[in-house]
Amino acid sequence: MTEYERYKEYLGSYLRSNADYPRSIFVEVTPICNLRCVFCPCYIEGEEVTEDRKTRFMSLSDFQRIIDRIAGRFNFQICFTYSGEPLLNRDIHRMIEYLAERDIPSVIHSNAMALTPGRAAELLDAGLDRFIVSFDGATKETYEDVRRGADFDRVLANIRGLISERNSRGLTRPFVEMQLVVTSKNRHEIPLFKSLCKSIGVDNSYTKTLLVYQDTANRDYIEEVKGYYVDDEVARYKVAGGGELVLKDMGTCPEIQNCVVTVDGDVVICCFDVHGRYKRGNCIERGLDEIWDSEEYRSFREKIMKNRVLPICKFCNTSTHITKRI
Repeated sequence: MTEYERYKEYLGSYLRSNADYPRSIFVEVTPICNLRCVFCPCYIEGEEVTEDRKTRFMSLSDFQRIIDRIAGRFNFQICFTYSGEPLLNRDIHRMIEYLAERDIPSVIHSNAMALTPGRAAELLDAGLDRFIVSFDGATKETYEDVRRGADFDRVLANIRGLISERNSRGLTRPFVEMQLVVTSKNRHEIPLFKSLCKSIGVDNSYTKTLLVYQDTANRDYIEEVKGYYVDDEVARYKVAGGGELVLKDMGTCPEIQNCVVTVDGDVVICCFDVHGRYKRGNCIERGLDEIWDSEEYRSFREKIMKNRVLPICKFCNTSTHITKRI
């Protein structure tokens, strides 16, 4: 068993022991992003998250206040993700260090464009556990077609630099992972993606099915993303009458024991609520556990989320057809 596999086994046991509170808390340390990716529902023209939430960065003091209210109350991991690029927040390494001092697992989901050598050193010093890179193409042309504003060679160099510095220090963490969202433009590159990840020395690589965000009036966005859709076993959807995409299997809500904290401290039900429409409270003002235990939120989870009746439920993750390790 590899160090990565041992860690995943430990993490699963650590989070499963928490039966009553959120296991994964997704924290948005900024809604600002340095890319404008084709699939991203956060920056649909006219519906940018910056119009719904403040365009700013979460302060270290606000983050510490959020953590202080729940540390030791239940087991959870902090995943730095949601709508923006976490590495753009200059305090991200201090936040990770604050978690590491309290033995709270930390994960960054990133496009790795801002992963400079200095930034990589800060993450290593802080004690980051996992670094996950979204990398939707194994060639420069395919990758940059989707990740608009990114530089294929620069990102690869950044990832190699993080792994090289980690290894030179004799460390095993952060575990570095790369994911590929499978589309009609890159499906033929899956074997090359696997080889690329192996050559870099990442700890895990996997494919993910394409999300077509449909809770929008912007038909141009929907039609463009549909152009990348693959209608076979790698898809989470099937094509219904009239060409509408519907989930193959609604399954059980995968987010019912997770939640999101926005840059303003608002508690949002899940990461598919990209515009923060379903707020349950503010965890800078009061503890996340108190918000989670409220009758309003408890009823919402049991009656609404569990039965998957919201508009966003119609296209989000399902219990199957999501990821596949390669």
